[in-house]
Amino acid sequence: MSQHTPSRRRCSFCGAPEHQAGPLRQGTGGATICDACVVRLFAELDRQAFAPGPNPKGNTATLHSGSDDA
Repeated sequence: MSQHTPSRRRCSFCGAPEHQAGPLRQGTGGATICDACVVRLFAELDRQAFAPGPNPKGNTATLHSGSDDA
């Protein structure tokens, strides 16, 4: 008879165990991230990228040139 031992992996960002967070994405150095944290990360990056005022990193590159012409 085999016993199921729960995974001890956790999201490196929110700390949720894999059995609650769902599949974890493996990064470098053993870091893992759950889908919910990926969504929160992208939302925060969008807020920062499109916030009014100067870019905090001083990067003036644009994500889109504004023209759909190829």
